[in-house]
Amino acid sequence: MSQQQPPYGPPQQQPYDAQQPYAPTYQPNQQYAGQPNAVQPYAVQPYAVQPYYVQPAYIVAPRPTNGLAIAAFVSVWFVSILGIILGHVALSQIRRSGEGGHGLAVAALVLGYVFFGLVALFLLFYLVVLIGILGVAATTVGTVNS
Repeated sequence: MSQQQPPYGPPQQQPYDAQQPYAPTYQPNQQYAGQPNAVQPYAVQPYAVQPYYVQPAYIVAPRPTNGLAIAAFVSVWFVSILGIILGHVALSQIRRSGEGGHGLAVAALVLGYVFFGLVALFLLFYLVVLIGILGVAATTVGTVNS
């Protein structure tokens, strides 16, 4: 039995041992057609030196925080009246001197007035309850002795 060729033609590929060895066709100094003065690959092209511009840095020191504003914010948690007084004094000093701490002084004032209002409402409620208890006690003591 002989090997038959496929009907669509002979195989196009040679057996592996019959192939030609690989040889690169590019030579580094070779000039191509249409390029009479070819440049070497990766040649360094001279560029004009651009001036390096650095924007000057302006360093601004932070404003110091007013000490009374800090004291007002801390003291408002313990004694609200003291925080309110220190907050007003701190705000006047901040307006005059331009120091930082405006937010601390305002926060101390807001918290101070809120705490003062809550304490005032609590004392008013306590006073009303106390007067009510004393009034009921006075009416019941008078009726029991009769």
